[in-house]
Amino acid sequence: MVRKKYRLQTRRLIFAALLVIFVTVGFIAVINLVTASNIYAVSQKEYAELRQYAPPARVAAVSVSPSPVVEPAPLPVQLMESEPTPDLAEINPDYIGWIRIEGTEIDYPVVQGADNKKYLNTTFSGGRNASGTIYMDSRCANGFDSYAIVYGLNMKDGSMFAGLNRYLESGYLDEHPEIMIITPDGETHIYGIFDVKVTGTGDAAYKLPDKGKEVIAEHFAAQNIQEDASILVLSTCTKSNDDNERLLIFAERR
Repeated sequence: MVRKKYRLQTRRLIFAALLVIFVTVGFIAVINLVTASNIYAVSQKEYAELRQYAPPARVAAVSVSPSPVVEPAPLPVQLMESEPTPDLAEINPDYIGWIRIEGTEIDYPVVQGADNKKYLNTTFSGGRNASGTIYMDSRCANGFDSYAIVYGLNMKDGSMFAGLNRYLESGYLDEHPEIMIITPDGETHIYGIFDVKVTGTGDAAYKLPDKGKEVIAEHFAAQNIQEDASILVLSTCTKSNDDNERLLIFAERR
């Protein structure tokens, strides 16, 4: 009888311990979920506010010779330089341009810091946030005028560069073939995407900025890219569990 009572008490203790563990794990999970949601909300709010300062990509129009029958409306022919955006440079002196991919959620300011660590968890306005900022590799001394690598995190809420993973879907590149960069002085650059690649952090693409035009020519000769071409590479993590796996989007300035 005593032994039976002892076994019953033991089972109750085990059940109570397991219950405490389950409740604790659930509580931690809820806290993590709330914390993550707050991180996303703070970041999204900041970048939504910054977009009011985003430089526009203006379209110029030329008049067509008048017809004796109908006077045609002006036709847009090319993207022209937009006005400078001093407000963004005042908010963050590391601001080097704005990236936009039409028809997607990618519409963000771009910075370039002294190293590649600061903006992993620092927002454009200087706040500490896991979403970070879209930033250019610190080794790209010539900015967007040569070979430029731009990094962005693959956030679970779909923000930052998470949307780049859609380029792995069939037909997505055909629908979104261009990347727009607008520099602080108002110049608009259009890049045509020519390659989408899943690779690792050891890829030579990450080493090109400090190795000169010869290496660029070597790596892109197969795509008929000229030696002096301005190449833009967007880099983000994939949805893989491999921390070293990266998605690279290669584009050439037109």
